[in-house]
Amino acid sequence: MKNLLLIITIALLYSCKLADVRPELVKGKLSDSDEEKGLSLLKQSIEAMGYNNFESISTVETTMTFDWRFPWSSMPLHSFPGARNKPMRLLLEVGSFNGQSRYLSGRKKDAVFGLQSWESYRQLPGKELELKKDPRRSWGLATFHYILETPYRLLSADVITYAGTKEFEGQQYDLVYVTWKDPKPHKAHDQWLIYINQDTKHVDLCHLTIRDFFMPFPPNMAMGTVRFLNREETEPGIKLPTEIVIQLLNPKKAKKHLYKLTFEDYRFDTRPPEDLKPFPELKVYGDSKPDAK
Repeated sequence: MKNLLLIITIALLYSCKLADVRPELVKGKLSDSDEEKGLSLLKQSIEAMGYNNFESISTVETTMTFDWRFPWSSMPLHSFPGARNKPMRLLLEVGSFNGQSRYLSGRKKDAVFGLQSWESYRQLPGKELELKKDPRRSWGLATFHYILETPYRLLSADVITYAGTKEFEGQQYDLVYVTWKDPKPHKAHDQWLIYINQDTKHVDLCHLTIRDFFMPFPPNMAMGTVRFLNREETEPGIKLPTEIVIQLLNPKKAKKHLYKLTFEDYRFDTRPPEDLKPFPELKVYGDSKPDAK
């Protein structure tokens, strides 16, 4: 705990600076050849993991469970209150930010919390569906939805470029840097550094910034790592993650995580995407954020 307080104190002292995950190779002018190579590597990875098959499906369902590690479990960082170590059922529209979470146990059992066109809504048991501001769950739905479809979703980014190679835990990786609008760090968009396994072509981890967290956080410390520990090949041929760990700051050993996510019972097109758009009057954003239109 003392080390954690020290890290936060140092971060607050230097909190004016934005977190930046760019390797040295992409801090200068980006070359056309590196951009072509980065896009090629990303497409190879999508093909190797079967993520191109997302184009043939509309919705994905899965059960997600959080397992928090102490001392993080005692802090108000959970984006789905009431769901620590309790399974939740997710229903997501592919290629969008429209999604729903249903609590399967606990005090909120059968409560539905959703996100449509960046507007959050809820339906409590026995109650009417209603639009309701919910920054925590909105962030969680959008974030974990995007992570599950990474790197397929990253193909729409403005900046995709080769970022060199790196060895991590004895494995060689090709790095691809991805962001939007400006390659340099800026508040409006996140940066992604994708680690592509040179042997399997799978994305094993992503080092990324977190610009729009649901609670105040020192800007220079607002970055983390997503490690995909296990995958399974689902019926459409997509090798989806079954175990993910989320880490603060740089990539590190898997046991040094904030929390672990497990996913099971993937199903596809069990419900139409219209079920995730209960408010037809809302503007359609698709794969974009409101400020990106």
